[in-house]
Amino acid sequence: MPAIDKFKAQITRQGLLRGNRFKVRLIPPLAIAITGGDDALERYAHTVALPGRSIEGIEREEYGENRTIATKHTHEDVTIQFYLSEDLREKRDIEKWQDLVYNPVQAKYGYYDNYIGQVEIEILNHNHKRKAMYTLQEAYPTSIGSIDLEFGDSTIKSLSVTFKFRKYLKTD
Repeated sequence: MPAIDKFKAQITRQGLLRGNRFKVRLIPPLAIAITGGDDALERYAHTVALPGRSIEGIEREEYGENRTIATKHTHEDVTIQFYLSEDLREKRDIEKWQDLVYNPVQAKYGYYDNYIGQVEIEILNHNHKRKAMYTLQEAYPTSIGSIDLEFGDSTIKSLSVTFKFRKYLKTD
């Protein structure tokens, strides 16, 4: 069988990942109620990056040249873009979550267990069935992006939110 036929057969069996087939679900701490229900933010999430991963190591000299010994996984923060409704409820909900991390009115830090939640990123196939899920554990919003408004600009606005998390699990 020629290579191109093998390639086509593999695509038919496995499919190819499409960038627009995903769902994002935020599971905030119990102290927060999302305006409009738990899936209100899920419907407005339009951009997300799957978490990347690197291996950190330490340098060690052992009879000659240095050797790098792997010690742990590290990963980058994950940023999600949300469309905004006219009343900015998405921004308010994320700000409420962020206020559990650090309350600017009381100038107090919250307890870690009280402000962590989860972020689930679900990968879908062409039939909108789940193929994989990435669960960001012990997640919380660290950065809420600015929103540029300009007279004469009628484009739909979105909000960029960056989440820090401890680790992620991938399930098929």
